[in-house]
Amino acid sequence: MQIPVAVLDMDGTLHPGFLARTMVRELRTLPGADHAAANAALEHLRRYAAREISHEACARGFYAAYARALYGLRAPLLREAGVRAWQRERAALFPHARPLVAALRAHGLVTCLISGSPVEVIAPAATDLGVDRFWGAVPELCAGAATGRLLRGPALPGGKGAVLTELGREMTVDWAASLAVGDSSSDVETLEQVGLPLAFEPDPVLHRVARSRGWPVENRDTLLNAVHRLLDGPRPCVPRRDPQVTQRSRARTTES
Repeated sequence: MQIPVAVLDMDGTLHPGFLARTMVRELRTLPGADHAAANAALEHLRRYAAREISHEACARGFYAAYARALYGLRAPLLREAGVRAWQRERAALFPHARPLVAALRAHGLVTCLISGSPVEVIAPAATDLGVDRFWGAVPELCAGAATGRLLRGPALPGGKGAVLTELGREMTVDWAASLAVGDSSSDVETLEQVGLPLAFEPDPVLHRVARSRGWPVENRDTLLNAVHRLLDGPRPCVPRRDPQVTQRSRARTTES
C-alpha cells in the first residue's frame, strides 16, 4: 500500500528563527566546547540572516564550524544541550506549527521533519510536536564522543533529497498524494518530489523556483487554509519521481 507523507522544514517554516543558533549557544556552556568554532558557526547564521551569504554557503560554513565546536564532547551532553535548546525555543513556534502537524496527521499523512539544524534539538522538537519521523544534522561519534565531523548535513545540496531516498526505501510512499512545506533553497528538492508543494515565505532562490514552476507561495496568515484546501480537494495526478533524479534537476535549477 502506498502511503502519503508530509515533509516539513523547521527553521523558517515551523519556527521563525534558527534552532541551530540556540543549540550552539547551549554548547558554549559545556566544558570542553570550542568557543571559537562555536562563534564562527553563529557568525555564518548571522550572515545568512542578513542576506550576506547564500543558503549553501551558510550551510557549508556552519557545519564545518559546528563540527569543530563539538569535538570531544560526549553524546549524552549533546542530547541534554538539545533538550535545553528546545525548551528555550518551543514557545516561539509559529502559531500554525502545531495545528499544521495535527491537520496533516488527521488526514492520514505520515509527518516527516527534515531540518538542517542539529538532530539533538530536532529530536525533542519532533516529540513535542507529535511528528512521526525526523532527521537533522548528525555528528560522527567514536567511543561516544564527537569526532569533529558530521555524518549528515540536510541543509547541504542533496541533503534533503538523500533523506527522501532513504524514506522511499523504508516505505512505499505515494509521492503524488504527499505534501511538502519549506522556505529555503534546500527545500526545492523536497517540494519537487511531491504532488502538493507549498513554498512558505521563501528565500529569493526558492521564490524564483516556485514562481517558475507554479508552486503556491504562502505566508503565516495563509498557510493553514492552503493546506486544508489541498488536503480536502482532489489530489493531483502526477508521475512518481525518483528522488535521485530530482536532486540532479534541483542542482541545475539553483545554479541557473
